[in-house]
Amino acid sequence: MTIEAVICDIEGTTTSISFVKDVLFPLAYKNCEKFLTENYRNTEIQQILQDLHEHSKLENSEIPNIENDKTKDIKNFTTYIQTLIDQDKKVKPLKQLQGKIWKLAFESGEIKGHVYEDVSRNFQKWTEKGIKIFIYSSGSVEAQKLLFSHSQSGDLTKYLSGYFDTTVGHKQEVKSYENILEKIRYGAEKVLFLSDIYGEVKAAKQVGINCKILIRPGNYELNDEEKEEFETVENFDEIFV
Repeated sequence: MTIEAVICDIEGTTTSISFVKDVLFPLAYKNCEKFLTENYRNTEIQQILQDLHEHSKLENSEIPNIENDKTKDIKNFTTYIQTLIDQDKKVKPLKQLQGKIWKLAFESGEIKGHVYEDVSRNFQKWTEKGIKIFIYSSGSVEAQKLLFSHSQSGDLTKYLSGYFDTTVGHKQEVKSYENILEKIRYGAEKVLFLSDIYGEVKAAKQVGINCKILIRPGNYELNDEEKEEFETVENFDEIFV
């Protein structure tokens, strides 16, 4: 098996689940109202809020549209956004907004992106071998770039050739991986996908992509059948490409 491209998930793969759940999500939750208050008139933020409003209608939990009352409008959006965060919803405008909030924290030095210590050295090794590395996460592309450019191991974006979020499709849908293959222009047999989620590697496998499942501390437990179907590794040092 000659691998020419590696696609990496983030949460549970390059980065601990606890960093996402216990640092990033609470930060967005806590700072949401303040951020909206300070950026409410921003055109990009207004579009995100409009998209959130449309999504709320699809969920039959429409956000009340209060014209000429910025304070109440922000309160309503904050409540809805915090509910989505609590439910770990993979909603595009939510991910975009979270990315905006995280940007301020990363750039101010308030937080550094967690990556496992085996990640940076293997990113370097794979890159030196001519292997291209891509990221695919439900978090927005902007948030992905922030995490890797402000990581505890320094700026890792120099090793990364591209980023994908749910714009290409959701991570447990087969079509998403077809879309990624089309964009990176590698045959499926030349690509390795690394994730901690069975449903994701199962979808990738259906288009012919090679897959391995990461067993990191705090990751979701796999059952025996899932472990038999896919090779598992505990870190990137166990991956030979």
